[in-house]
Amino acid sequence: MSVPDYDAQKDVTRANREFYRAFERLDLAAMRALWLDDERIQCIHPGGETIVGPERVHAAWDAIFQSTTWIRFELVDATAQIFGELAWVTVLERIHSKPDEQSAETLVAEAVATNLFIRRDDAWKMLLHHASPLARRILSEP
Repeated sequence: MSVPDYDAQKDVTRANREFYRAFERLDLAAMRALWLDDERIQCIHPGGETIVGPERVHAAWDAIFQSTTWIRFELVDATAQIFGELAWVTVLERIHSKPDEQSAETLVAEAVATNLFIRRDDAWKMLLHHASPLARRILSEP
């Protein structure tokens, strides 16, 4: 059994947190800096298709940021796993958004996400963000 690398876990957890901070700030430059500059990167937004390559991935983030006025994430049950130079974080995203900043109404949705990172030059860079909408099953009593 291998010994956990607590420093690596802290670092990848920090990179994951920075991903959500960039998202909440609607900061395309910060979001871009988190991703590996590689043609193989991928992003799958809830209900969306697979987006491949830096140009398409960053264009998708730009489109989301342009159409979003306010968004906040409540991250539940985040778990980081390290496997050599790869790491992934699984998390339940509780997504709070408003149609506009003045709105008193807050919309809440849930998605489960996997964020895959690779260690390059002592930094964790995102390879994949995959979020799927969470449909909770309601069990009826017999």
